[in-house]
Order: sequence, then structure tokens, then C-alpha cells
Amino acid sequence: MNDAEEPVVERAAEGALMGWLTAKSWPWLIRLGLWTFGLIAVLVYGGIAWWRARRALLAGALDGEVSRSAPSVVARDQGMLAWIKGTDVTPGS
Repeated sequence: MNDAEEPVVERAAEGALMGWLTAKSWPWLIRLGLWTFGLIAVLVYGGIAWWRARRALLAGALDGEVSRSAPSVVARDQGMLAWIKGTDVTPGS
């Protein structure tokens, strides 16, 4: 046996320890990745909803008067949000 080589028992023990740590850490890393993916999806969806609401408010979505149109006409022409709020949302005003 060469003096520069590690004994076989120590190499085997280190390999077993690294294998055990790897086997124990992978499930936690997978769980962390799934939670991260879910949180990113929620944040992206929330960001898009915030952006669209901001654009609608800047366009005057809350400035209209109460609609006298039929709900189906308002929903088709102005969108479901206008029908729910009971206001006509005119684009560009």
C-alpha cells in the first residue's frame, strides 16, 4: 500500500456517508423545488392580474356611470368585470 493512498475503510465510510446524505437530501430538494414552482406561478398570476387591473383603472374603469344596458350586452361588449360592477367601461376614455 502506498502512503499517498487512503485506506479502503475510510474511503468506503466516506462514500457511505455521502450516499446517505444524498439519499436524505433529494426528497427535501424536490419538495423545495415544487413549493418554489407553485409560489412562482402564484406570483406571476398575481402580477398579471395587478397589471391588468392597473391598466383598467388608468383607463377610467371606475369612472363610468351605472349601465342601463342589458347585462349580456355589457358582458359581451365591456367584459364580465363591467357587468359585475354594474358600470360601462368604455375603452380609451
